[in-house]
Amino acid sequence: FFERGVASKFGDIMGTHPPLEDRINRIDPYFDGDFTDIAFEDWANDAGDGQSTDPKDAEASSDFMKSAMMAGMMMGGARMSWNPEAVATAASQPGQAQLQYAVELRKSLAPELRKAAHDPLGAQALMFAMLLGEDDTAFEEQLERLKTHCVEAIISETRILHPKAATMDPRAKLPLVDMAIPSLRQLTKDQYASFQETLQWLVESDQQIDLFEYTLGKVLDRHLKNHFEPSAKPRIQYHSIIPLLPRCSTILSGFAHIGHEDTASTEHAFRQGAACLKELGKNLKLLPYSECTLGEMDAAVAELAQATAPLRMKVVNALAHTVGADGEVTIQEAELLRAFADMLDCPIPPFVQSS
Repeated sequence: FFERGVASKFGDIMGTHPPLEDRINRIDPYFDGDFTDIAFEDWANDAGDGQSTDPKDAEASSDFMKSAMMAGMMMGGARMSWNPEAVATAASQPGQAQLQYAVELRKSLAPELRKAAHDPLGAQALMFAMLLGEDDTAFEEQLERLKTHCVEAIISETRILHPKAATMDPRAKLPLVDMAIPSLRQLTKDQYASFQETLQWLVESDQQIDLFEYTLGKVLDRHLKNHFEPSAKPRIQYHSIIPLLPRCSTILSGFAHIGHEDTASTEHAFRQGAACLKELGKNLKLLPYSECTLGEMDAAVAELAQATAPLRMKVVNALAHTVGADGEVTIQEAELLRAFADMLDCPIPPFVQSS
């Protein structure tokens, strides 16, 4: 989705959305700040709250639950405790706490969002609604310009979904994207081309790419592009990590800078990740963040994707240890790890392989 160059800055990437309460108050000034606990309920599917028998709905529900359970293994708030080895164990054997978290997260979604995810038109509108600005004026301007790219039905659905998407739990965003992917695969090739072009335009409209926009584009590319544009898998070019060490320096440096503000913690995070490559990790160099932008990290991961599966898993493991060097991870860091795990074709997002 982002083959054309768009500027990005780590300062922008590290920026967070306004607090959830503020976003809700923009839409509902009478909101009292109370988030009522959501009781756990059994689940069967999403599209019709127990009504649907469509196997595609079951597939979407399963995708959401798997993604949400992975989120539940790490997430507890704006910053979350993080233990790569514990996550690796939980990834293969999710426990009751992770299942309950996934059920709770699914039930926290507005019915309109879940319903949209199960419909090809609604799924497109849902992706657009998640990208549009939260400020009323900016939203209306973007929506007006969107009319030159979309049919009226998608515009109307986007308008309906936007308030719900703007106030949803940010931890549910990527699981909701996973839920929508089976529906997006039902698009015709022409519809997919139009959807892809519109998404690209939305992301580029402000000449900056924020972290969620980048992650969303990469996840959709990973799960849709080959479906509509089948191509041979990347040929394995690397059976040793040695020629890829400069690329490892780039990607680990980028992750270290994104999650850590001062020099000492950035250096520590980088070294924690590099240590996963054993003796070879000592040859890695922490780069200044001006030399490890998203564009440079993109190029690095494209080359790393040509390595054997065990080598790719080592890289993702190193990224996970970089992210978790301080024992915590932000939602933004977790989303970025998920995107890079996807690009490296690791089986469970965000996949973490213990060293």
